[in-house]
Amino acid sequence: VMLSPVSSAAPAPLPTRCLFKLQGQALLENSPLPWILGILDMDDFREINELEGPSVGDAILQTLTEVLSHKQGLWARTGGDSFGLLIQASAEEIETLSADLLEQVRTTVKALTPRPVTASLGWASRPVDALAFEDLFLCAETALLSAKAAGKATARTYTGAIAQKALRSREVRQNFALAIASGDIRFFLQPQGNLRTHKVDGAEMLVRWRMPDGRLRFPGKFMPTVEENTPLIRGLGVLGLQEAARLRAKAGQSYRFSLNIGARHLLHPDFLNDVAGCCPDGTGITLEITESAPLVDVRRAERVLTELRTRGFWISLDDFGTGFSSLQHVAQLPLDEIKLDRAFLQNIRQSARSRAVVSAIQTLAWEADISLIAEGVSSHHALKRWEALKGERIQGFHLAPALPEEAFFTWAPWLMRAPQG
Repeated sequence: VMLSPVSSAAPAPLPTRCLFKLQGQALLENSPLPWILGILDMDDFREINELEGPSVGDAILQTLTEVLSHKQGLWARTGGDSFGLLIQASAEEIETLSADLLEQVRTTVKALTPRPVTASLGWASRPVDALAFEDLFLCAETALLSAKAAGKATARTYTGAIAQKALRSREVRQNFALAIASGDIRFFLQPQGNLRTHKVDGAEMLVRWRMPDGRLRFPGKFMPTVEENTPLIRGLGVLGLQEAARLRAKAGQSYRFSLNIGARHLLHPDFLNDVAGCCPDGTGITLEITESAPLVDVRRAERVLTELRTRGFWISLDDFGTGFSSLQHVAQLPLDEIKLDRAFLQNIRQSARSRAVVSAIQTLAWEADISLIAEGVSSHHALKRWEALKGERIQGFHLAPALPEEAFFTWAPWLMRAPQG
């Protein structure tokens, strides 16, 4: 299939993804030879259109289409700024093909814009990765996402870790909602302590997924997929709010319970309705917003968090120091608590700069009337470093790991009876 020059403003009748599938499947069925399918997708192309204007973007796509249409293989336009290729070749030839295509993109658009324009590539091979065209295409899309995540302007093949990650993600998407409905999503409680009063004063609710054989799956295995899926993160958030309200009723005023809220749920139009339905009174409950999460609409987040505070909730900024906008978030968002990322405590022993940064954060928290808690206090030495900086609140393995609910209520009154250390 040959592609003709095309403008993204007025596309010519080119093979689309649908036609690509029909023609590609026919080729696969009629030939036993090995095939590879690639998806070439422009990097940050929206920025090119915004900075250079749509006419430049159209010219880039038109010129690139002309060049690709004369290359070997079945080519098609699979998206606004992406192309698909099906070619008879072995997996061993992918590296050479990738280098040729990525260089072709760079040189083709050089005369059209002074800005560097790159593309990413995802590959899948038949019969190793899949037999049917649609399955092969999905594998190539997964590899493309991995190439984008690796920094763009590169190529990835659907093998090894990429394949395993894709399988885990698919399993989560298929089964997580069922696990919520069946009661297999549980919350363990990690105590939070106050070094001044020598008492446990709260706990963070940490999610666990109980598997059919009774084993527990930890968040690192499923939360990346859940956080990217709005229905799943919303379902988990609703469950967490319900559990926080139940735990508060059980504890009375003894402890404050903290729950992480995903950015996609926080910014969902029905978030405040979810809160009202599950936990209309936020007294004794802290909602944690992960600092590294993409709060794409900070102004909306500010309005929502302000409303939550009027309902009695505390607002906490989790993993402080792991993102690029920490101080901006502190300045803009209505916060009651900052959770200092564990990396700070790990570094302050060797780094005078880290100690200075922690001291500055403490001053900032004090001036803004914000509580500061150190996460990941996992050793006696980390505790002593935090005490030397006159830190008060802690969370981590040195105090206790995440505990089942009954174990928490049994041991929490005794964990800090004697001064730590």
